Amino acid sequence: MITMMIGIVIGAITILIILTVTGRMNYATELESQLPAVVENILYNVKIKQLYNVADNQEFTADVTEQIAKELDAQTGIVMRIMGADKEKGLFSVGVDRTFVHPNGKTGTVKCSRTVLADKLQIVEIQKYYVQFYKDAGNSECYKKYCVTEGDTISAPAVPEYKDREFAGWQDDKGYEADFSQPVEQNRNYYAVWK
Repeated sequence: MITMMIGIVIGAITILIILTVTGRMNYATELESQLPAVVENILYNVKIKQLYNVADNQEFTADVTEQIAKELDAQTGIVMRIMGADKEKGLFSVGVDRTFVHPNGKTGTVKCSRTVLADKLQIVEIQKYYVQFYKDAGNSECYKKYCVTEGDTISAPAVPEYKDREFAGWQDDKGYEADFSQPVEQNRNYYAVWK
């Protein structure tokens, strides 16, 4: 009886550890894949394509920060640190800390930083695709949206939360289980599957 209880306790602790490590990896991977693409896209549009005019460094910093905040939409807390910005040189450097809650209730943090120089960005048109995730097939509200370069792969986003429902995975719009090991070659929509 005691041996069985010890086995159950050890099993529960092992499951919590696995969930904690997996959750942290998901948040870190998501942040590390989103931040570089977002910063490069914004700087490319402002400095190289010159889609709109920016008066000074303060406006430049505000615009880039606003766009990053929109693109890094998260259910968890995000803190941005602007480490450098120069409109004339086309330089922008940002650090992002993302906080989240582990299954054991403790708070975790993942960090990522990115520095981009507009001169180093290539003016080559690269095919980009959008990969969107929805909490429900019938819901038009997007949970996560990624802009991905053709041929890149993505990882699953952080598991969505839904009251009184347990997440079971992702499926594409044809009902097939999502395979994130395949390169992205077209726009994709994925829908959460709930138990």
